[in-house]
Amino acid sequence: AAAGSRLREMGCDVVIITMGHRGVMLVSAEGTEHIPAEKAEAVDTTGAGDAFVGSFAYFLAQGKPLEQSVRRANKIAAYTVARVGTQVSFPWGRDITELLG
Repeated sequence: AAAGSRLREMGCDVVIITMGHRGVMLVSAEGTEHIPAEKAEAVDTTGAGDAFVGSFAYFLAQGKPLEQSVRRANKIAAYTVARVGTQVSFPWGRDITELLG
């Protein structure tokens, strides 16, 4: 949280710190929030960060609110670590609705 606050002081509007199985720290003008990781049986964590960032950007581009985009990206990252490989573990667009419940 201290690093996120410092980055905000330096001019960043929003800071998102991914912490693997410990979740995500979201630091914004609204405050600091810890968003827990989704539970997953991790098999291969390679590419989890890419899956998080890519899906986070996708959800923001779809007009989803910041916190909701982070929570959804967490679910996508959890999905990918439960599979071997990087790009082959990423869900297809058609699978996203089912993954998010």
